[in-house]
Amino acid sequence: HPDNMCINSASDKLGKLTLLGFGKARVLADDNNTCRRGKNPYMALEMQIEWTETYDEKVDIWSMSTILCELLTGVPLFDHNERNVLKAMIRFCGEVDVAVINKMARKEDRECFTKESKDLERFDFVHLIKQRAYGRRGITDEDIGKELHLKDFIDRTLQFNPRRRMSAHLAVGHPFLTNSVIPIEFPLPTQEDDGIDACRKCIWDVIKGSR
Repeated sequence: HPDNMCINSASDKLGKLTLLGFGKARVLADDNNTCRRGKNPYMALEMQIEWTETYDEKVDIWSMSTILCELLTGVPLFDHNERNVLKAMIRFCGEVDVAVINKMARKEDRECFTKESKDLERFDFVHLIKQRAYGRRGITDEDIGKELHLKDFIDRTLQFNPRRRMSAHLAVGHPFLTNSVIPIEFPLPTQEDDGIDACRKCIWDVIKGSR
């Protein structure tokens, strides 16, 4: 996020990216991951409301999927307006199942999610990505259409119920990540150090082009 990075082009021709803060990042504890962390369009549901169970690293899988959608389309998946974040999540991800509602600590949350999500169907995320990606990022409908595993990847990562959401181990081994055909705008380097330089240059070129 731009608020968390400082770019110094004077000392480094590629542009030095310095991470200034980790925002709400924290070390996971075994028994204290239940508190609300605020409203955020990249956060999983269990981090945005008070939960009766502890959450785990699967919250990062949800966040990864929302970021993937934004990378493909150039726009955030969910509304940044704090009052509308949860409503946007429900609108796209469909009805919240009873197992999830029963894990909500507050009665108001249980009643609200039951009412707001009743009978809502899950959105077709591939269709949404095609709509939003049109004319952006150099990604075409044909590119998206070739990604046979994209829908399954998003459907299994953007799940309200953590038990139905893919683990990190399954996510990194998913065919979408291992066999992706979406075009890459710069050649893949063979050495790790070259990869870092190529990534930095790509980011810097995007930043310069947006000024």
